[in-house]
Amino acid sequence: MEVDGMYENTPWERLALYAPWIGLAILVVAFLYFTIGRARASRVDPDGELDFQRATDGIARNLAALGGSLLSLGLLFVVYWRQAHDTYPTIFGGAALRLIVVAFAIGGILTMMWRRFLAVNATYALVTAAAAAAAAISAYSHTIIAEGQVTAMVLPVGYVLCAIVAALVSGIAYQYGARHPDLYDVISVGVFIVCAWIMSELLPVVQFPVVRFAVDPTLYPQIGGLFIVSTGRIARVAPLPWWMRVIIGIAAITLGYLFAYWFGIAIAALGLSISGGWDLPHPPSEEYRPSRSTRA
Repeated sequence: MEVDGMYENTPWERLALYAPWIGLAILVVAFLYFTIGRARASRVDPDGELDFQRATDGIARNLAALGGSLLSLGLLFVVYWRQAHDTYPTIFGGAALRLIVVAFAIGGILTMMWRRFLAVNATYALVTAAAAAAAAISAYSHTIIAEGQVTAMVLPVGYVLCAIVAALVSGIAYQYGARHPDLYDVISVGVFIVCAWIMSELLPVVQFPVVRFAVDPTLYPQIGGLFIVSTGRIARVAPLPWWMRVIIGIAAITLGYLFAYWFGIAIAALGLSISGGWDLPHPPSEEYRPSRSTRA
């Protein structure tokens, strides 16, 4: 899609225009990953074939959910790119709010059709809704300064892309030797945080004129977003006890409000929606693991 130069602040903000194609490509990758992973299960790990297959299926489904989310968000920006650059981009904000409803509707319909994919559908709906909410809040904001509005809209889309990269890297690591759920989680979270940091460095500054409660006023919200989304993502690490995940989740929401008001809370919700716990059976189920004697 060709876009008039007047509707571009920086080249990195065009990420949202490429998002539909990236999301579509990830859906294809998820299908290939699902197919190839199943084919490799009996060859790579004959003693734990079913666990390996279940893990591969989980990783592929997570990629499909994130790819679908990126596709949906990208279509929003492609269709409303000009409106997103209006002085008061409320038309774009209204479209983002409608996308939240559409995302939950799609998730609900898919769940009614295929109940066994509940986790996948929930991931798609929650990630898409949280990112769209952050974009809508940015569009209606009277505190984000000028050009920072577009950056604030694109930022959650970037975090979804970071989640996809993390899922790809950790999935490949699992396929080729790092087949421990805890190690999978560590790799997934680590790659996500590194990618989120790179995203925060590449995008231009999102400027708020004031910061509530006198939290460091030099900490621009897109840098604060790195701490917010990372904390939310860590809260979903499966090996942590439930009470610790609850505390970290509350911390993510609190940081979100202190750093960037309701926009920050939406970013925290995005981090909490990007799950590592649904990607992989944790811990591996011994009761389903066939032994050579039973397979013979």
